[in-house]
Amino acid sequence: MSRATATVLVFLPGLLMAVNCGLGAAEKESFQRIAARYAAQIRPLLKAYCFPCHHSQTPEGDLDLEALKTLNDARRNPRVWQKVLFMIDNAEMPPKASKQLAAAELTTLTNWVRTYLNAEALANAGDPGRVIMRRLSNAEYDNTIRDLTGVDFRATREFPADSAAGEGFTNAGESMVMSPALFEKYVAAAQEIAAHVVFLPDGFRFSKASARRDQTDEVIDQILAIYANKTELVELRMTGGNRDGRIRWGHLPLTPYIKVLIAHREKLTNQDYFRVLAKANGLNPIYLGHLSRLLAAQHPSPLLAQLQEMLRTASADDTDTVDRETAAIVDWIKHWQNQLIALEDIGQLFTPGQQPLTPITASQEFRLALTPPVTARRSELSLIAHAGDGNAEGRAIWKDARLEHADYGTVPLRDLLPWFNRVSEFRRVTLARTEEYLAAVAVAATAQQRSVAALAKARDLEPDLLTAWTDYLDIPVGSDHPTQVLGLIRDKKTAVAGLDWIKGWGATPPNIIANSSETETAKVPGDVPPRTVGIHPTPTQYVGVGWKSPITGSVDIEALVIDRHAGGNGVEWWLVAQRGERETRLASGVAADGQAVTIPAVKAHVVRTGDVLSLRVGPRDANHASDQTQIDLVITEQEGKSRTWNLAKDVSADIHAGNPHADSLGNPQVWYFYTGETTSDAPSQVTLPAGCLLARWRTAIDAGEIDEAANLAKAVAALLASERVENVSDADRRLYRQTRAIDSPLFKQFDREAFKKLGAAGRRGADSLRGLGVDPAAFVYNDLVTNIPHSLAITIPAEFATGWTFAVSGELSGNATGFVQLEAANGRRTPVKGFKAGLPFLVRPGHPGHDQLQAAFDDFRALFPRAMCCRTIVPIDKVITLVMYHREDKHFRRLLLTEQERERLDRLWREVRYISQDALKIHEFYPLFLEFSTQGNDTHVFLPLKEPIRKRAETFKKHLEETAPAQIHALVNFAARAFRRPLDQHEVQSLRSMYANLRAQKEGHEAALRGVLTRVLVSPGFLYRIEQPGPGTESVPVTDYELATRLSYFLWSTTPDRELFSSATSRTLHQPAALVAQTRRMLKDGRVRALATEFACQWLGIRTFSSHDEKNEKQYPTFAAVRHDMFEESVHFFEDLFQRDGSVLEILNADHTFLNKTLAEHYGFNDVTGDSWQRVDGMKQRSRGGVLGMGAILAKQSGATRTSPVLRGNWVVETLLGEELPDPPATVPELPDALSRTGLTVRQMTERHVTDPSCAKCHARIDPFGFALESFDAIGRYRNTDLIGKPVDTKVRLRDGVQFEGIEGLRNYLLTHRRDDFLEQFCRKLLGFAVGRTVQLSDQPLVDEMVTQLRKNDHRISTAVETIVGSQQFRFHRGLESTHEEAR
Repeated sequence: MSRATATVLVFLPGLLMAVNCGLGAAEKESFQRIAARYAAQIRPLLKAYCFPCHHSQTPEGDLDLEALKTLNDARRNPRVWQKVLFMIDNAEMPPKASKQLAAAELTTLTNWVRTYLNAEALANAGDPGRVIMRRLSNAEYDNTIRDLTGVDFRATREFPADSAAGEGFTNAGESMVMSPALFEKYVAAAQEIAAHVVFLPDGFRFSKASARRDQTDEVIDQILAIYANKTELVELRMTGGNRDGRIRWGHLPLTPYIKVLIAHREKLTNQDYFRVLAKANGLNPIYLGHLSRLLAAQHPSPLLAQLQEMLRTASADDTDTVDRETAAIVDWIKHWQNQLIALEDIGQLFTPGQQPLTPITASQEFRLALTPPVTARRSELSLIAHAGDGNAEGRAIWKDARLEHADYGTVPLRDLLPWFNRVSEFRRVTLARTEEYLAAVAVAATAQQRSVAALAKARDLEPDLLTAWTDYLDIPVGSDHPTQVLGLIRDKKTAVAGLDWIKGWGATPPNIIANSSETETAKVPGDVPPRTVGIHPTPTQYVGVGWKSPITGSVDIEALVIDRHAGGNGVEWWLVAQRGERETRLASGVAADGQAVTIPAVKAHVVRTGDVLSLRVGPRDANHASDQTQIDLVITEQEGKSRTWNLAKDVSADIHAGNPHADSLGNPQVWYFYTGETTSDAPSQVTLPAGCLLARWRTAIDAGEIDEAANLAKAVAALLASERVENVSDADRRLYRQTRAIDSPLFKQFDREAFKKLGAAGRRGADSLRGLGVDPAAFVYNDLVTNIPHSLAITIPAEFATGWTFAVSGELSGNATGFVQLEAANGRRTPVKGFKAGLPFLVRPGHPGHDQLQAAFDDFRALFPRAMCCRTIVPIDKVITLVMYHREDKHFRRLLLTEQERERLDRLWREVRYISQDALKIHEFYPLFLEFSTQGNDTHVFLPLKEPIRKRAETFKKHLEETAPAQIHALVNFAARAFRRPLDQHEVQSLRSMYANLRAQKEGHEAALRGVLTRVLVSPGFLYRIEQPGPGTESVPVTDYELATRLSYFLWSTTPDRELFSSATSRTLHQPAALVAQTRRMLKDGRVRALATEFACQWLGIRTFSSHDEKNEKQYPTFAAVRHDMFEESVHFFEDLFQRDGSVLEILNADHTFLNKTLAEHYGFNDVTGDSWQRVDGMKQRSRGGVLGMGAILAKQSGATRTSPVLRGNWVVETLLGEELPDPPATVPELPDALSRTGLTVRQMTERHVTDPSCAKCHARIDPFGFALESFDAIGRYRNTDLIGKPVDTKVRLRDGVQFEGIEGLRNYLLTHRRDDFLEQFCRKLLGFAVGRTVQLSDQPLVDEMVTQLRKNDHRISTAVETIVGSQQFRFHRGLESTHEEAR
C-alpha cells in the first residue's frame, strides 16, 4: 500500500474526530480569553475609531458595531468580522479623513479578529452547510441526458445561460433559479428527447434521429459495419430491374487462406493450431477452421475430394511456388463458384440473390465461334469426353455436328469437304480475273464513269462481282450513286432563350443554334460562347453538320466537340465521309459530361466534288438530358489555293441565311444541317490493312497515278490467286485472309445458288483438302460416337472458319456410368483428370449419380459461397419493390462469426424488423404494388404472396402487443436511473397510471409511453438533486444513493454510472475503502473531462472561451478559427492531469502542453503534424508551460486590440492566489483599448494610469504580474516587440522588492514565494465546486487539511479530491432545524 493510500484511508474516518476532538473544555476556555480581550481591548478601540460612523442610531453601510456589546453579540454574525478584516487589510477603513489607529492599535485589532475567526472556524468545523435544492446546471443536464440516453442532444443550447455563484461555479445552489420560461424550455426539451425513443422488443433506447426510417438506418449501419469488418466489398452488375445495375456483396478473399493451407498443412492436422495461424496471418479463425477440417476429412464429397487432393499435393518448396499453386487453386474454386451459384437481382421478391445452379443435364448443346489467328491456315477444335473422377465409362454421342453462318445457312460437318470444294473453286475462278476487275474499278474512279451494268458488259465481267469490288474498295460508280444529304432541318428558331443573337434550326430545344454575338456567352441552358455553333440531339436522333465539297482534291479535316451542359452523361460523335450511298466512318468517340474533345486531324483525305464530310452528335445511351454541345468543323485544302472552310466562321453570324448555307468563299449550298436516326447511323466499311497492295492501289487511283495502279493490280492479282502465301508482309497476309474469306466483302453477298451458277464442281483429291473436317466414314448418320474418356480432333480451313459457328449436341449412351463432362473447344485438347469447372455434368434420367452430384454441389456451396453476405440491404434501386430490407448472410453467420457475434447480428436484424415495422408497411403497400406491377408485366409471381404477407403482418401486430409490457417496465427502470435512486411503489404506480390514462384517452402505445417519459424528464426528481436531510439540528450522513450522486456530479458532472449505482445499491459506498476505490476509478475515466471543463476552466475563467468573440477581426483575422483549439488545449491538459493523478503544482510548473497542428502553428511551432491532439514536452524552453502559457487564458485576459497587464495581473492575484481586491474608484477612467497615438507602449500607458494614488495601492499589487506576461500578444502568441514595434519589457519589481522577469520569473515566484497561497486557493475552489456552495468559515480547517495532505503526498490531485470526498461536508447533511450562521 502506498504512503498516499495509507494516509487517506487513515485520514478519512478520523477527519471529523481530528477537527473536533478536544473542542469541549478547550473551546470554552479559548472563547473566555477572546471575550476578555474583546471587552478590555477591542471594544474600546471600536468605540474610539468606529462608533462615530457605525453606531446604533444610523449605522453607515448597515454595520452597527455599537450593538456588539459582548463577545456573544459579536458571534451572532461572523461575517461582520470578515468584512472588518478585509477593509483593514486593504486600508479602506478608517477613512482617510477620520482619526487613524496607531500601529500598535491596528496590530491589536487585526490579531484579535484573526484569533476570533480561527476559533469560530474550529468551533463549527465540518458543518455541511445550508440545505439548498440544487438544480442540474446546463452542463450537468446535457451530460446526464447524454449518459441516460446514449445520445448527446445538447438540449440546453436553447436554454438561458447559467449564472455563477458560490466560488464562481454554475453548479452552486445559490444560482439555481427556476422560472416559468425555463420550465417551458425543460418541457420542450423533454418532448423532443421523447420523440427520439426507439422502441425495441425488450424495451427501448434513444436515437439521434426521430424518424422511423432514420432510426432503422442507424441499426443498418451497425449491421453493415459488421459485414465490412469481416468481408471486402465487391460490386457486381446485375440483370433485372436494378436501375444502376449494381448490387454490393461481401466477399472473402480466398488467396490468403489457401496459401496458409498449403504452407502449413502438416500443422493444421492439429485442430487447435489454426487459431494461432489465423491470428498470425490476419485471417478469420472460424473460416480457417472450416477449411482445415476439409484437409483432414476422411471421405469428402467428390468435388471437395478433388480440392482436398489439390491442397494435399500442392508443392510448398518456396514462396513463389506456393503463390503459383495458390493462384491455380483459387482460380479453380472461383470457376466452380460461378458455375454452381448465380448472383441474381434482389429487391422485388423475398428471394436470395445467391441462387444455386445445378449443372446437370441429359444433353448439352455446344456452340463455338471459329476465330483462327491471322497467320493460321486451318482452324482446329476438339470434342472431349472427360471422365470426372476417373470412374466413368461408356460412349459419348455427338449429334448433328454442323457449321452455321448468318448468310450461308447450315452445313453438316459430314458435308464439309464437298461444300468447301465448291466454294474453293468459285473463289479460284473469281480471283483469277482480279486484274480485270481492278481495271474496271479504276475506270469507275475516273471521269469516264458509267453504270455498273454498262461497264461490266463492255469488259465482259459479271455485274454482281464488279459491284462487290466497287463496294469493297469504296469506289461507287458515280451516275448510279449520287451523294445526297437527307433529313434537312427546315424549321427556323429565333430569339432562342429570349436572346436576339441566338438563332437556330429545329424543334424545342433547337437542333442547331449559333451565337452571332461577338462578346456575349448565352445559356440556353448550357453555354454557347460568342461566334460558335451548338447542337442538341434528341433521344433517338443525331444532329449532323455536313460540308459538301465544292472541289476535287486532298483536304485535312479538323473537328471539335465540347459538352457544354454539365449534369448529363455526355454525347457520342462521329466524323463521316459520304460518297454516293456509301458512308465511311473516319473517327468516332464520346465527349463525357463537360468534356472537350479535339478530334485527331484526318490528313490528306481525297474528296471529289459533291462528296460530303459530316460531324454528327447523338445522345449517349439514348439519354439526351443536358446534351447542349459546341462543335466546329474545319476543312483545309492541301493543294491549289489552300482554301479553308470553318463552320463557326461561315455560319455563326447569319445561320438563318439558308439550309444549305453558303460558305464565306462565295460557294452556295456548302453547309448542311440535318438529323438522322441514331440506329441507322452505322456507317461501316471493311478497312483495307494499311500499307497492303490493295490499299496502295487505291491511293494510286486517288492520286491519278494510272501506271502505278496497273502495276499494283498485277501484284494484287498474283497474291490473291495463290493457294498459300509466303514471304509477304503482314499487311498483305491480312489482305489475303480478309479477301479470300468466305464472308469477305467479295463473297458474302452470294448464296449457294450463286456459287453453283458462277462456280464449277470442285477438284476432288486436291492437296489443299487433305486432313480437313472428319472422314464421313466416321459418322453414324450425322452423329459421332466416341469412348469415355476421349478427344476427337476436327480441322477446318481458316478462310472457311472465319465468321462461322460450329455447333453440336452431346449426350451419353445408354450404358454410360459415372460422372461425365462433355466439352467442345477450340484447339487441340485432351481429357483432364478430375472435374472441370465450367462444364455441365451429363447424367441419364433416373441415374443415381444425379443425387450424388447434387449433394456434392451442396457441400461445395456450403464451404465456398460466391458471396458471404449481401451488403445491399436496402434495395433502393428498384422501380417498385416489396422488399424493404434484404437480409442475406446465412453463410456469413455460419462461416465467419462466433456464437456471440451471431447473437448480436441476429439481435440487430430483429431490431431492424421491429423498428421499421416493415411487415405492416409491406402489407399496406402490397395492393399498390400489385397495381403498378400489372402494367405490362406478368404478375403471376406476385399474386401468391398476398396471404403470406397478410399473415406476417398479423403476427407482427401480435408481437407489438406482446412486447409493450417490456417497454413499460423499461420506462420504470429508466425513471429510477433518471431519479438516481430506486422508485418507491407509489412512484411506480403513478407512472403506470399515467400510461393507462393516456391509453384510455385513445393515445397509441408509443405516444403514451413518450408522454410518461416526458413527465419523468420534467420531474423534480430528475431536474433537481433532491436529498433528504435529517430532522433536528444535528448533521446526519447522506444515503449511499445521495453519496453516489454527489460523487458523480463532482467528478463527472453527470449521473452515476452502473458501477457506482451498484455500489450504492449494495450499501457499501459509504465505507472509506469503497469510496476511495470509486473515486480513483472515476478520476481515470474519460468522463473526468467534465471536471476539466466545469471546474478547472470555470475556475480559470475560460469555460466559454470557444465562443469568445471580443477580438478585433481586422487585427486578428485568424483568432476565430483557432479559439476552440485554444480552449481544447486547456481541457486536454487538465483531463490528462486528473487521469494520471499529476501534481497540483503542474498547473503552474508543467513543462508540457497538448497541441494539434493548428494550435502549434498559431504558437509558432512547426514540429507538430496532424489534427489529433498530442502531448508536447519542452514547453519551458519555448516560453510556455502550465496555465501561464496557455493561449486561451492570455487571450481572455486581454483587450480587443491589445494586451492588458491589468487584466492579466488581476487574474493572477484573484484567480491563482485568491486575494480579494476592492472595487476601483468610480472616478478613475479605464485605459483605452486602442493603441496610443503618443507612441507609448501598453506598459507605459498602464504605469501613467496608476499615478493616481487612489489606484496605486491595488495596481501596485496586480500590474507587475501582468507586465511579466507582456511577451504574449492579445491572442496568446509569443512576441519580442509590441504592436507599435517597440521591444517588450517584462522586467518586474514587486512592492516587497522582489524582482523577476517574464513568464519563467513569474512561475518561479509563484512556486517559491506564494506556493501556499496557490495551494490554498486551489483547495478552496475545488471544495466549493464539490459541495456546490460558497466555502464558509467553518470549511477553513478542511481547506487547511487539504493543503497539509497535498504536501505529504507529492501534491497529487487525488489527495485533494479524496480529502474532500471523505469529509463531513461531502458526506453529511446539516439538520433541517439548524440555525447556524455561515461565514465566509
